[in-house]
Amino acid sequence: MSRHFIAIKPFSHQVDCFTPGEEQPHSVEIKKADILTINSERKYIIGAGWYFLIGINDHSNFFISVSDLEKYYTSGSFSSVTDIELNLIYWQYKLNQALDDADELQFGYVAKELTELESLKQKLKDFSNSNNATAAG
Repeated sequence: MSRHFIAIKPFSHQVDCFTPGEEQPHSVEIKKADILTINSERKYIIGAGWYFLIGINDHSNFFISVSDLEKYYTSGSFSSVTDIELNLIYWQYKLNQALDDADELQFGYVAKELTELESLKQKLKDFSNSNNATAAG
C-alpha cells in the first residue's frame, strides 16, 4: 500500500479519544490537496479493531480506524498517485471525445478537471520525493 495520499475533496473526521495527547474526541478537517501519510505505527483496540497513525501535511498526527480509511478511500475523498494517473487517463479520453464532438462546453469542463488532477498529482509526487530525500539523508 502506498504511504502518501492526497485529499481529492474536503472531509471531516471524528477522532477517537485515545489519540496521543488528546483527552476529548474532536473533529479534524481535511482540506482538498492535504497530504495524508499513513505511518507504520498502529494499534489494536479490543472491540474497535485496528487503527493506523496518520499525519496531515506532516503534522496533526492521529489514529484512524481501518474501516474509516476504507470508507474515505472508496468514497473518493483521497487518492494515491496511481489512482490519480488512472483518472487522468479517463479524463484525457473524455477530452478527446469532447474534441471529436466539437463540444466546447464539455471541453472546458474536462480541461479544468485535467488541470486540477495534474496539479494534485504533482503536489503528491513532490511531497513523496521530499520525504524520501529526507529519509535517505
